[in-house]
Amino acid sequence: QGRVAILELKALAGPSEPVAHVDPIPLFKSDPSLTAELYRPESRTALPVMVYLHGGGWVLGNHTGVDAVVRMLVNRSGCAILSMDYRLAPE
Repeated sequence: QGRVAILELKALAGPSEPVAHVDPIPLFKSDPSLTAELYRPESRTALPVMVYLHGGGWVLGNHTGVDAVVRMLVNRSGCAILSMDYRLAPE
């Protein structure tokens, strides 16, 4: 129930801002369910990269649930952001 409830909070963030690029990144060939998304602003130069781990106490949430927040951070920071997914407890 907690996992469903936290993902429903995504709607409160409002519409997601556009960013120049969002690329899926596979993390492990052995476990295709674990992925990341690389969000990037438009840039012709190398960018700093921030790694974003969603909240949820290692039990709730996922990287898609924080899409709007990550897009806002990309647009305001000028950084590329790698939004990581990870296994949740007790899995």
